Amino acid sequence: MSSDVKPGSEVQHAVHWFDKPKPMQLDALTQNFIGLVLLTAIVNPFGPTINGLAVLSELPLPAPPTKLHIAKFYLNPFGHAVESIGLLDGSSTTTQVGDELVSNIDRLGYDGSGCFTFFHPGYLYAGSSTAVQLARALLLRVEGLVKELDFLRRFPNDPWRRISAETDDAMQPLRDLATGKREPAGNEKKHDAQTSEDVESFLEIIQRDEHNAEEWKVLFAAWKGAIEHVPPRTFSDVLTVEKIIDVYAHLVHEPRPKKARPRKSRVNRSAA
Repeated sequence: MSSDVKPGSEVQHAVHWFDKPKPMQLDALTQNFIGLVLLTAIVNPFGPTINGLAVLSELPLPAPPTKLHIAKFYLNPFGHAVESIGLLDGSSTTTQVGDELVSNIDRLGYDGSGCFTFFHPGYLYAGSSTAVQLARALLLRVEGLVKELDFLRRFPNDPWRRISAETDDAMQPLRDLATGKREPAGNEKKHDAQTSEDVESFLEIIQRDEHNAEEWKVLFAAWKGAIEHVPPRTFSDVLTVEKIIDVYAHLVHEPRPKKARPRKSRVNRSAA
């Protein structure tokens, strides 16, 4: 057993967790890709960011996958990381893996500081039920969900107007400070804590096809715009919009069921 894997009873779990994440190359998301668990995105013009979980092979395909890694990934125009957080137990069902991921939500690379408004469930490996279960658990931890839910309701399927309103709202404290209207320190309004009903309402919106179709457009427009508005050579490792679209296409590809090949009829030669 690898020294990176926790000993004891945990090896009986659906995922053999590593003590520390193991870095992987960005190209592993395309070359070693087995299946997507979930993908989410924070959609805004200042820091468009994609996060998610994928199942990756130890070796690039088409080599036979001997080890399957659960990898978390973080992608934005000016930084990215792909890290394996554990190995799948080959004898576990997808339901067991989903339960294991929800039980270890702190390992999945979501710190709760950003509220994602784009959501794509995995097809090949986990199925949408696991992805929705994980999204629900993650959204219960997100800061500012109640306010974001209000914006989503006010501007249905219109992320540009929503983002404009969000930006205006974020700038209001600066305007208040400039005009002397800001409340004394310690009296700032805190975000309301979300309820399970808020999370379900939020989930219902971000699973709509028409919602995600518009979010997808704005995500990549914002990605391109973020790069264009930064002076050249400011960042040494820019993730171009062409590259991220290629990665995204691999991650969300829905496998088509194989068509049954027609059986060849056998000719009865003796009937001639």
